[in-house]
Amino acid sequence: MEFKLDEQMAEFCGILLGDGNLWTNGRKYEVTITGSPKDRGYMNYILRYTTKKLGQKAYYRIRGRGLRISIYSKKMFKFLTTDAKIESGMKKAMSGTPQWIFSSKRFSRAFIRGVFDTDGSIFTSRKKE
Repeated sequence: MEFKLDEQMAEFCGILLGDGNLWTNGRKYEVTITGSPKDRGYMNYILRYTTKKLGQKAYYRIRGRGLRISIYSKKMFKFLTTDAKIESGMKKAMSGTPQWIFSSKRFSRAFIRGVFDTDGSIFTSRKKE
C-alpha cells in the first residue's frame, strides 16, 4: 500500500503527536502508540484503523501498566519522517504541527481529532465568574 498525505494520515499524525513515538536504531523501525488500560476501546479503534485505513499490520500488547500498539515498518517510518514531517523520538521531543496539515480544513480537523482523542479533555466548572 502506498501512503498518502490525506485525511486518514492527518488523523494518524495527530494520534502520533498525542500518544505516539517513532523509533529507529538504523536497523529496526518502529511506530508506536501507547495508552492506558482504561483506553482499551480507543486502542482497539486505532488497531483497526491502522490495519484497514493504512494497510499496516499492527501488534497489540500490554506492557507494564499500559497498552501498546506497534507497527514495524521501515516504509511507514520513512514516510512519516520524510513526507509527513513528523520528528522521530518520544512525543515530548516531537515539535509542532507539520505544515501540510494546514493545506486543507479536512486535514486540520482530522489532525485535531487525532490529537484530542489521545490527549484532549474537556473540563466544566460550576463556578460563577
